[in-house]
Amino acid sequence: MKATIQVDLDSLWTYRRYLNQESAKGAIDPVYSEGVEIFLDIFRRNSIKATFFVIGTDVLIPEHARVIKQIAVEGHEIANHSMRHSLNFSSLDDETIKEEIKNSHEVLERVSGQRVMGFRAPTFSINERVLNILVELGYVYDSSVLPSFIAPLALNLAHTIIGGKLRNVAGANIRFANSPLCLYRPDIKDMGKAGQGKLFELPISVVPSFRLPMHSTYVFICGRWLFDWGKRELQQRQIPLSYSFHGIDLLDINKYGLKLPLFGSIEKRKNICEYIVKRLKSECELMSTLDLVKNLERCA
Repeated sequence: MKATIQVDLDSLWTYRRYLNQESAKGAIDPVYSEGVEIFLDIFRRNSIKATFFVIGTDVLIPEHARVIKQIAVEGHEIANHSMRHSLNFSSLDDETIKEEIKNSHEVLERVSGQRVMGFRAPTFSINERVLNILVELGYVYDSSVLPSFIAPLALNLAHTIIGGKLRNVAGANIRFANSPLCLYRPDIKDMGKAGQGKLFELPISVVPSFRLPMHSTYVFICGRWLFDWGKRELQQRQIPLSYSFHGIDLLDINKYGLKLPLFGSIEKRKNICEYIVKRLKSECELMSTLDLVKNLERCA
């Protein structure tokens, strides 16, 4: 079974924004000063090459830039997660979307020394306009589609609870609930369906039978059985696994005044992350997301 591990480096300021909390400008974010190193240590011990989706504006901070350079030096892939992580990314006008992607692309390539070929939209907020801009900019793949009925409802509920007021987040669109679960070329008019587009879409893995999200946040809430169930069903159907973590997963967020309901203690989250990584290492052929896309393309 082929698989890829991804880490979205959403800094604490992206969460504090929902709480209307101020973040010190130019300050080193704990996700970079603490969380990334723990992930890198796990990946080193297990000889894993992962993909890190990075927000461009974070890399303008010199201390963060040094961390990104280290990630690249250790052989991990750097991918684009937009410039400013706008909450309703796909609702922005075309010019702004293009600037968000292009500006982040330029800073990430300059700092990492890599060609950046992959993209993930903030909060999985993707549509055909974003897709066409990615094609225009020469991207090889997008990994923003979350093919689940539950994810859009859960995303809005989480942002409502965290922010203390009703929110409608344009992310994890329910119209992608029946999208393919494996690598595909999206139709340019309906990216939830396979077509003849130039760019590849690698969906975030879900439990196939019920389309339940199974990335780290949901496993923290529900337990390891969710990961085990999803992996087993994907393997039975011979569907490659695209597994997503977040930078805060291995961070003691209580130290920084951030409360995420049902997220669990740092000890619980570390144990779960170690369990998932070790199972993927021992039972899967792991590679970066770009390598997985190229590998699956050859097999298609």
